[in-house]
Amino acid sequence: MKFKVFYLLFSALLLFAGEKAEAQTYSKELVKRVKRGDIDAGIDLAICYGYGLGVKQNIEKATELFEKLAGSSSDYSNTQGAEAAYEYGVFLIKIKSNSFRYKYSAVAGQGVAYIHCAAERGYERAQLIFARMHRGKIWTSELCNHYYNTTYFRNNYLYDLGFYTDAVHWYQKAASQGKAAIQIEFADYLAEAAGYDPQAPEIAVYWYKTAAEQGDDKAQVKYGYCWQKGFGIQKSDEEALKWFMKAAKLGNAEGMCRVGILFLGITRSFEIENQEDEFSLSEGTDTGGDERQQGIDWLKKSAELNYPEAPYYLGVFYKECERNEGEAFKWFYAGSRLENAKAYYELGCCYEEGRGCPADIKNAAVYYEKAAQKGIKKAVEKMVYFYENGIGVYKDKQKAEEYRKEGNLLP
Repeated sequence: MKFKVFYLLFSALLLFAGEKAEAQTYSKELVKRVKRGDIDAGIDLAICYGYGLGVKQNIEKATELFEKLAGSSSDYSNTQGAEAAYEYGVFLIKIKSNSFRYKYSAVAGQGVAYIHCAAERGYERAQLIFARMHRGKIWTSELCNHYYNTTYFRNNYLYDLGFYTDAVHWYQKAASQGKAAIQIEFADYLAEAAGYDPQAPEIAVYWYKTAAEQGDDKAQVKYGYCWQKGFGIQKSDEEALKWFMKAAKLGNAEGMCRVGILFLGITRSFEIENQEDEFSLSEGTDTGGDERQQGIDWLKKSAELNYPEAPYYLGVFYKECERNEGEAFKWFYAGSRLENAKAYYELGCCYEEGRGCPADIKNAAVYYEKAAQKGIKKAVEKMVYFYENGIGVYKDKQKAEEYRKEGNLLP
């Protein structure tokens, strides 16, 4: 709505400065516009009364205005009042249910009904919020039990995905209105559902592509990952590089990092669960000359933007490909400053073995422990051994056992 954001900021600033008279004048102007049939002004005024912005809070007046503008929560044809229905639903959940001391499920459930009505009328924000409700992000048990009967709730709710079919339905409607951010959110949700719905990866790719083609750099990176991993699409490093490069040229640090990795020919495992990567030069990859320098340059640009993975990958390149321990240490240290878990582990290795720095077992223990606390399995193994034998730390069998259990390591 074109007036609401401006008004709320304007009103808040005036009230903060003690200019209540001016805020009240603005509210009076809204009243005049409402009398002339200005729907946007009517919604703004209802919000003012509902939340006490520029005027004394008046729940009754807010309710009267909202109901006049929004109509019935079961009338899905009044598209002109879709925004009012949405704002009324939010108002019912946030304000009226508390002010009137009704049972939370009853009044808030009425609010959900109005948001649903706005979604059915085609209001994008309502469609998105309803998708999130079904996704399980903001449902409460009271709202669930009010809006759905108990049998539906029990039979259709998935632990990680919420009401999956309904969430997809509303995401689809919201994403179809064209905003890249919503399309990415929908695609991310579908990616989470890949193990549940075999069609989800292909649909996710469609929405990543749709957002990427609009020039959204975040979507371009995600679409590039789809090509690189073969997620919902045939694997292609060439296509991946194309989309990573588009994002990189728009200033996306992650895109820069991925371009650098591909130019340098560093390959990796995508087993995220273990957070362990194995690196090598890709067969047939020529990392000499221009491509090599471009790869280094892109990674350095990404590192300058504080993308945590970039200095880590530079360290890997200098360690595994260039055999330059001093440069490797420098970049692993830079990655540790950005709290990168894998850089912590590599820095621990450097200190333990004296690679690129003087050997220092106490420092090695410090960085292994940081990596272990972030879930790096190899670092957990190190800490079990260190605590059991008092290497770089005080000997502590109990601490060793805690790390062993944390890493699911056999005794």
